[in-house]
Amino acid sequence: ENDAEMREKICSDMEYLGLKVDDTAAVRFNDQPSRNLFVAGEMMAGNVLGKGYTAGVGMSIGTAFGRIAGRNAALAAAGKDAEHGAVKDEV
Repeated sequence: ENDAEMREKICSDMEYLGLKVDDTAAVRFNDQPSRNLFVAGEMMAGNVLGKGYTAGVGMSIGTAFGRIAGRNAALAAAGKDAEHGAVKDEV
């Protein structure tokens, strides 16, 4: 592939307002969740907002989904499956 073809491929694969993700914060490729790529914040804003942009919402999305993405990235590094839903605090 030449540079122009590569840029076109990259741009056509990107989603408006971020990447497609599921409730485990896993990036979805061809509607299948990645086993080891998780995102939060601006990279997943389109999943929450749909269209448009509200100032500062990326920080809220990052706070809420950052824990989910972090937990599931750690599980993936340990060879375990991602967990669905919120992170439960363990004391």
